[in-house]
Amino acid sequence: MLRQDQKATFFLEQIDRVKRWWWVLVVGPCFGLGAGIVAYEYLPKTYEATTRILVSPPQIDQEFVRSTVTDDMSLRLQSLHEAVLSRPYMQKLMQEVFGVPENQVAREKLMAKIRRRLETRVTSADYRRGGGLFELMYRDEDPQRAARVVNLLAQTYISENIRMRTEQVESTTDTLQLLADEALSRLRTKETEIAEFKRLHLYELNEHLGANLQLLSGRRADLEANTRQSRILEDRLQTLRAQKEQALLISAETGTTIEETAVDPTMARIATLQRELQALLTRYTKDHPTVRATRTQLDDLIASRASSTVGSTESDAATTSATQAPLTSFDIEMRATEREIARLRQERRRVEQDLELYQRRVENTPQVEQQLAELTKGYDILDSQYREYQEKVEAARGSLRVEQTRKGERFEVVEEAMPTAIPASPNRVKLYLAAIVAGFGLFVLPVVLKGIISPRVVSEAGLRGMIEVPLLVSINEVASNRLRKTRRARALWNVAASVAALAALSALINVFHA
Repeated sequence: MLRQDQKATFFLEQIDRVKRWWWVLVVGPCFGLGAGIVAYEYLPKTYEATTRILVSPPQIDQEFVRSTVTDDMSLRLQSLHEAVLSRPYMQKLMQEVFGVPENQVAREKLMAKIRRRLETRVTSADYRRGGGLFELMYRDEDPQRAARVVNLLAQTYISENIRMRTEQVESTTDTLQLLADEALSRLRTKETEIAEFKRLHLYELNEHLGANLQLLSGRRADLEANTRQSRILEDRLQTLRAQKEQALLISAETGTTIEETAVDPTMARIATLQRELQALLTRYTKDHPTVRATRTQLDDLIASRASSTVGSTESDAATTSATQAPLTSFDIEMRATEREIARLRQERRRVEQDLELYQRRVENTPQVEQQLAELTKGYDILDSQYREYQEKVEAARGSLRVEQTRKGERFEVVEEAMPTAIPASPNRVKLYLAAIVAGFGLFVLPVVLKGIISPRVVSEAGLRGMIEVPLLVSINEVASNRLRKTRRARALWNVAASVAALAALSALINVFHA
């Protein structure tokens, strides 16, 4: 194995060998470049057509009408790419540009070829506002056809973008409307249940508790007033009965009539009731039950007094039947008092019924309120959910109107594709460079391989590096006539080969690039 200094010596010897055969450094690249020129002229060429499409941001600011199409532009371009390359669009493109092959296999191959040669690339994107710029590139052997294909595809992208955005907004609107309708249906069902429950317990709700308590207190006061008035009338009735019995005893003893005997009790009672009425009006209003009862009793006594006075001026036989005894003033007043007592008893029963009703309402209110709370549980959530869905529906409808009026994000062709005379592949510069490198290797590599296979040391430095023993002395090469002739021949060969290679390359360039 060679040492490090031996490797360096070996490398220098190979460079020296190439320098002595320097014509390969000229002929190799010339040969490679010539081969590259020929290959470039005869290889099949592919032309690239490119169009740029501007994605204009919405004309209406998102603060006013928020769009429901919120996907990333690169994702949407991928979706558009898949949609545009679908079979219906490909068949339409083939029919307009390529002609539809009759063979199914040929149609599938052509369709796959078109899909393979189309490329979409986003060059810039404004994610905040929603705008950007992207390019459509298509490669074909015919530059005219390549430009036509990419321009048709650009129009297809624009129309498909409009269709996809409109359908997406419509789908979003319909979905949100369906959710809003479902939420409204649940809300209406809950409202119906609550309304029916309130109807069945109309006066047992907490909102009527104050009124029920006030009515209950008022009816209790009415019951107390009724009780007091009833006691007064019952006492009065007992007094009248006692006065009548006393008047009967006196009339029997003196032989006079009961009317003559008795002090006129009606007038006394009327005077008493008038005093009681004035006292009651100082404490109660005129519509109070006690006031009304006293006034009614007073009116009855006045009426009975008037009728008894009229009856006394006429014949007693005309006003009474033969089988009936004449009514005394005691009888008239007692009957009036009995009627008033009966009326107060009826009123008492009504008051007691009202008291029972109001008491039952007050007692049922806590239980009814608990049931209502259980029934209304979740109502606020349903209402909030419906309002949220409704707001989203209105926003989606606004976005739909924006899309329908073309005020949203739009695709606009910035620059249509034009046929180009320079093919995209093969790349001339890359092909020429590769050919030069290949020609250089083709001619230089044999010289290097020959030095590797049969190495020769031609210099003192090389010899010192190759041997391990010390080199004592070196003798320069004696230049004989034969050696000089050999060197001249080699130089001439190098020059001739280089000139021939350059001439051939120049002629080749003139032929293909004239």
